[in-house]
Amino acid sequence: AVFVCEYQRVLADHARLFRNLNDPIPYRKSLKPIQKTALFPDRYFSGLALFGEYKMKTMPRVWFFCLLCLLVMPAFACNFNAQPEATPTLFIPTPPVPTKTAIPAERPASPTTIPAPAATLTPVPTATGAPIISPTDQPTAIPTPTLIPTPEANITYRVVYVVADDVLNVRGGPGVDNRIVSTLSPDATGVQMNAQSATAVGTSQWVTIAGNGASGWVNNLYLTEVVAPEQFCQDPAARAALDAFIAQVRQQTTIAGGALQPLHMQRGLHVRLNWWNPEVWLSGAALSNVYASGANYSWGIADGSGLPITGAFDEVVLPLLQRDLLGGSQVGCNEILHGGTAGFVKLPGEYAGINYFSVYRPAPPAGPEMDWGTWVVGVERWQGQYYVSFLVHFQWEI
Repeated sequence: AVFVCEYQRVLADHARLFRNLNDPIPYRKSLKPIQKTALFPDRYFSGLALFGEYKMKTMPRVWFFCLLCLLVMPAFACNFNAQPEATPTLFIPTPPVPTKTAIPAERPASPTTIPAPAATLTPVPTATGAPIISPTDQPTAIPTPTLIPTPEANITYRVVYVVADDVLNVRGGPGVDNRIVSTLSPDATGVQMNAQSATAVGTSQWVTIAGNGASGWVNNLYLTEVVAPEQFCQDPAARAALDAFIAQVRQQTTIAGGALQPLHMQRGLHVRLNWWNPEVWLSGAALSNVYASGANYSWGIADGSGLPITGAFDEVVLPLLQRDLLGGSQVGCNEILHGGTAGFVKLPGEYAGINYFSVYRPAPPAGPEMDWGTWVVGVERWQGQYYVSFLVHFQWEI
């Protein structure tokens, strides 16, 4: 009510001021005398005096009105602030809302990070026996995956051509320049070989093996496939290899010419005159022209006299092959057929494990019974085929 009254009074003063603005004389009576000058004409002085009177009469009321507004407005502010007292109740349900949004924000925000361990754990049961060495990992390297052979089904190998007081060195890589990582005994069996790993080093072939606690690289000339003696003697393919070799000796050629090739040119041929003489190994290059090469070899010593036996293959060995192999009439399998002798009839220990045939030429009925001769022809199976591997000649000894 006070506010309204004061406001009406101000409006009345404004109306009275503007109504009498053209006639300010009534207001001059209440003003103090002011000296008129040429600079202030009568009308200008009257307007100025009127403005001064209006200011003096009106301004206290205006200041009173402003003071009144300052006192009244906090009351209205309190009323407006009193209404939102219900809002604290509105803040009670709101705390869960920011909490829900804050939780996912604090997490790693990664459905990609959480499945990662799951992906790592899943392959473990499905690794199909893969060795955890790795790949990775891997891989890897695993260590020495190339030294672990992938053997053919049901095929094992054994050590051959290693003397009793020696061992077969297993190396860390192909070739004798690599360090020795293990050894195999001369009679070691159950060796697995990876034929696909064959690596040529000079004239030899090196392969990876595993077995008997050894793993590494060996020269494949000192390995042979294990074939049961009974299986060997009943296998027509083994006898076919013997017949093909006899045919080559008769023709004095080592070229197959479309027939079965009984000689393995990479593995060569081991030849002995008497089991106790040193062997002569003929490589593939030597075998290709062995009947006419003229190359001299030391074949050991003669029984009785002890004289050295030297000469070319066609001079020393071929005559004995023609007499006792081509003239033989009896064949034994894994049994040495022979006539009477004062010496031992056996194979060198390093040939053990290789199956063989013996071709025996008995003494003539009317001749001396010491005039007999036998060739033992070793036949090994290598990568599914039979080859003639060694020759040992026997005859009467003093």
